[in-house]
Amino acid sequence: MPTTYGSSTYNAKTYGKRSLKRGRKDEESSVVDQDDSSKKRQKVGTEQPEQRSLTPEANVDASQLRKPTVLMTYGTPKKSKPSTDSPSPRSTPTASPSQPPKLARDLSQIFAAVTPTHSPSPSSKKLAKRMLARSKTESSIDSQFTNDNFLDRTPSLPNFPSSSPQRKSSTVDVNIGDSANALPFSAHAPVQTTTRTYAGKSRSFLVALPSSSLPADALHDLEQEEDDYLTRESYSSLRTRWGVDNSEDDPYSFDPPTPKKSNSATPDASPSKRNKGKSRVLPASARPIPPLPNGLMNPLKSITELRNKGESRRFLDEVGYLFEGMDPSGGIELRRASALEITTKLCNPEFSRKAKATDFFRHTWDLFLDAGGGKGRDKILDTLLVFFASLVARDATSLADLAQRRPSTQTVDPTSSSTEQKQGDHKPCSFVDTLFTLLEITTSDPDPLKLVGPKSNLGDAEFKKFGFKKKDRGTLSTIYKAIATDSGLFPSETPISTSLLITQTLQAISPSLIPTRRFPTLLASLRASLASSTSISSSSPGSLASSLHLRWREAMQEVPYLGVYHHLKLLDTYLLSQWESDEDVDGLEEGVLSGEDLNAQIMDEARDEWLVDDLVALGVCAENQMANDALDRHSVRNCLEITLRVLVNLTHGDELWGEKVVQNTCAMNLLMRTSAQAGRRMMQGRDAVRVKEEVDIMPKVEDAAEGSSGSVAHNKDREETHALDQLCLSLGLLTNLVQVAPSAKDVLRETRLDPSCTLRRRSCLHNCTCPNAITALEVLMHLYIQQQPPSSNTVPAPKLDPAPSPEPELNAEADASFLRGHLAVLFGLLMRGSPVNQTAILACLPTPSGGVGGKGSDRIKLNRLVDQAREFVAFFAVVSGGSVDGEKESKVARDIVRFLEQQRDAL
Repeated sequence: MPTTYGSSTYNAKTYGKRSLKRGRKDEESSVVDQDDSSKKRQKVGTEQPEQRSLTPEANVDASQLRKPTVLMTYGTPKKSKPSTDSPSPRSTPTASPSQPPKLARDLSQIFAAVTPTHSPSPSSKKLAKRMLARSKTESSIDSQFTNDNFLDRTPSLPNFPSSSPQRKSSTVDVNIGDSANALPFSAHAPVQTTTRTYAGKSRSFLVALPSSSLPADALHDLEQEEDDYLTRESYSSLRTRWGVDNSEDDPYSFDPPTPKKSNSATPDASPSKRNKGKSRVLPASARPIPPLPNGLMNPLKSITELRNKGESRRFLDEVGYLFEGMDPSGGIELRRASALEITTKLCNPEFSRKAKATDFFRHTWDLFLDAGGGKGRDKILDTLLVFFASLVARDATSLADLAQRRPSTQTVDPTSSSTEQKQGDHKPCSFVDTLFTLLEITTSDPDPLKLVGPKSNLGDAEFKKFGFKKKDRGTLSTIYKAIATDSGLFPSETPISTSLLITQTLQAISPSLIPTRRFPTLLASLRASLASSTSISSSSPGSLASSLHLRWREAMQEVPYLGVYHHLKLLDTYLLSQWESDEDVDGLEEGVLSGEDLNAQIMDEARDEWLVDDLVALGVCAENQMANDALDRHSVRNCLEITLRVLVNLTHGDELWGEKVVQNTCAMNLLMRTSAQAGRRMMQGRDAVRVKEEVDIMPKVEDAAEGSSGSVAHNKDREETHALDQLCLSLGLLTNLVQVAPSAKDVLRETRLDPSCTLRRRSCLHNCTCPNAITALEVLMHLYIQQQPPSSNTVPAPKLDPAPSPEPELNAEADASFLRGHLAVLFGLLMRGSPVNQTAILACLPTPSGGVGGKGSDRIKLNRLVDQAREFVAFFAVVSGGSVDGEKESKVARDIVRFLEQQRDAL
């Protein structure tokens, strides 16, 4: 009788014992009870295997077992009792068609049975337990199977179907025979197929179980009975199947990689049947490729692109409530609050970065227009719209994209009247037109930002007279603080105004996008910005020149230099014909001037009334305030340079403009002081460059001292560059005045001033009364002597040891050569037609070192002027590049060269 160990009637180990041992030893199987953890696993493999108990049907005579047909079922054995459904020992092992064969599921313990008796397994139960536990975390295993009834076969075992259709009714039937007729267990290596192991390929202790060894009917039955929930789909396959990683607006579905040929790999098509999805997945080459959308060159998307798209969508979702608040149907207070929060958030660099990555700027601009901004009906919304445009102007790409949009028809403000709606319907308004419209409104009406500025002392009653409520003061003060402090658009202590915001945005736009019909608006705004009025709320500004004569100290400090600089920069681009021309204006009525003619007429009126005088007064204020540390010196210096540049363009070949500048009593003194101070700073800059070179050559002893010297030298280098620009502009303006205005030669000769005058007295504005005053010709002669090479100076310059490097020396010599040639041409213009000037200039020119006097000395001086003028002509010809204006200027210089040669040969 078989002996049963344990109290459980199922899932236990049953060992059969016989007193008489047969010739052939049967394999032993040990099954560990999974539910009873207190029992120890029986040690097998190292002992002599015992014979199994035989069923009554199998206990027959040995003569009848010549070629036995063994029906063996591996699984959980039951108690040894006869089975009525088992076939006879001699029955053929084929499955009945009506009843498909069933295979036992648990083969995890058969490795001991297939091992020959002469090669016992050295692995212990502890090692097996560790390896089985390791299989739960081994990375080389693609999928885990937790079903204990899952079946795999070894190629060395025969295929014996189970006679019972139920899994739990499996029995163990062994047909006994002698050792000679026993089934051999092949020890050769199995076919190389995909193997499932518990610890990877390197430490596998199971026999390979290929599915190819199973018959077709058994494999089909196995697949049909496999539980869907026991084969879990991988996480990556689930993400791919449900499109987790795909973008919502991505027309391309993510193509999963080709599945690997592995029995443990999870299929893409169905998670229930192994290897079933492989036949349904088409290769990548056979799948249809969808067409690329417009503007897309590569359908591949990187992780960064997907992340940015997700971030952009989240950003637009976060600002959605702001867009809803800008709806035209909402109240005006809600629209103002939403617009203020949008502009305030844009002051944050992180928010601005996210806005640039989306279509935020263009959409917000349209919302501002739809909410009523840019039409002059609500000044607070208009101010916020201008502030928004200035914030967009920080990025040139975003500004260009917004400015180059086609004009769109604005929606009608729901609060406007029917008459205004008829006038505003279907009226295109571009980005530039909207800004110029607001600039025109600001020029005629008081600026809201000036009313709440630090210099404003208006009370609530006066504030209400300009159409604002008491609570609007707080809103405007918040806007002013955001512009002046949070945005970082302007330096500290800069007076903020609406015209400053508009002109800063306009000058950042390409001039070709600005129509010339908007020039009168710019000119009127420039006049309003230049006017220094005691009353901030004054809508009829006066003149800067008149304010300079009455309150010259206060007027110098009240000029908004940064705002005026932006105005003059736009004016300079207009004078250079860089604006968009109005060639498409047709159907003009008779007597109506075109855009160019109207602008020319407006310029003539401005020249005679205020423009020349205010520009000269602006130059005087900027010159005086460059030494004032309380103001932004960079803005003041740029304002002085752009003023000289505009005057050069206005007086170029125009006699009326030249005469108007010469008639101004402050103009010639301004040019002489600017030239003298610029020449002095140039010489100081050259000395600083030499000092920097000496510091670089000398051994580095102290890092702090070296850093200080290098910083000072760098600042001096920049000062030298600006000084050269100012000197060239001053000499260019003098050259234009001498060419177009005959009276300029006499005025220049009669002007006396101290080159280092700081305008401490008001009389020095017109006629310098300083004790060290010299003539303007002598000031020019000092500049000419400074630019001479050291060998030709009367007093040789001391040589520096060690010698400077050749590159800075060559740059300085090139600048000096240009200035010498320019001064030589200017001297020729002053001498031509004026014998008095010729005598004075020849007397002031440096005497040759040879000691020759009289006509010989004058001949040498003129010969040197001829050579330097020729160098200037050659340089100018190269720079002009054969242009029409360059040919005219070159012709004037060549005429001066011929005049100087005639005067030289006449001596």
